[in-house]
Amino acid sequence: MDITAQEPETGPTQPVSNWFMFVYALTYLAVYIALFTPLLATIAVKIGQIAPPADTAKNLGIVLSPGAFAALIAAPIFGAISDRTRFGFGKRKTWIVAGAAITLLGLMMMALGTSLTMLAIGWFAVQIGSNASLAAANALLPEHVPEFQRGRVSALLGIALSL
Repeated sequence: MDITAQEPETGPTQPVSNWFMFVYALTYLAVYIALFTPLLATIAVKIGQIAPPADTAKNLGIVLSPGAFAALIAAPIFGAISDRTRFGFGKRKTWIVAGAAITLLGLMMMALGTSLTMLAIGWFAVQIGSNASLAAANALLPEHVPEFQRGRVSALLGIALSL
């Protein structure tokens, strides 16, 4: 067997437009903002408003733990579901939009919640929604972006995470 022989390219061959790259990176940026802003800034503040400040660390664990579990199971489940979805809106777009809606619902629950339970349920929903969106969005790269553009598109996605 000749190890220098390359496998024929089986993915897309048509280049994606700059508009596709922009919207794809913007999608990632929106999901990351929705996910990381509460995690890095607002959850601890909200917990401080709801519960005694002395218990903030314990309460932070109580709120974040269910969300971590949701993230662990949601990504592979929604990845598999989006692979098998056959809606006219598109199998990936359907789950990106549905995930965004679930994320928004969770963020609203967190903003309006007056108890640790509501905050934890909201964070659980945010994790499920954002992981549903990201699982579907991750599949767009190999499905739509030809090999010669994947480096550029991946760089844009990395920039979205950094922003």
